[in-house]
Amino acid sequence: MLKAMAKDAGFWRITNHSVRKFLVQKLRNANIPPTETMAITGHKNVQSITN
Repeated sequence: MLKAMAKDAGFWRITNHSVRKFLVQKLRNANIPPTETMAITGHKNVQSITN
């Protein structure tokens, strides 16, 4: 489904990982605490979202 959505939107390549990374960046920019970000994205290690 993601591949079809990306094609329809005119994106070159989009993956589940790139969407997850984009979401983490947006949440960090919105000053959402790391623990809440982890709950939303499913990360288990805080270091994964702070890199």
